[in-house]
Amino acid sequence: TLLAERQKNDEEFAGPPWMRHRGGRPRFSPEVQALKSEAMEVVRLLTIAGRMSFQDPEKMTRLRG
Repeated sequence: TLLAERQKNDEEFAGPPWMRHRGGRPRFSPEVQALKSEAMEVVRLLTIAGRMSFQDPEKMTRLRG
């Protein structure tokens, strides 16, 4: 009986409210996906700029400021 109670308790707790729907997978809107894509592009470009200015302190200062 202890095992049955434990399984019942496990079934009752399905995780946080935002994970109880849709099989636990978040579904993002197209707007959120586009924003994520643009943010990743900004990160990529800043990484390239940082690598290119690594040897030049003046460029590094402009990049930071």
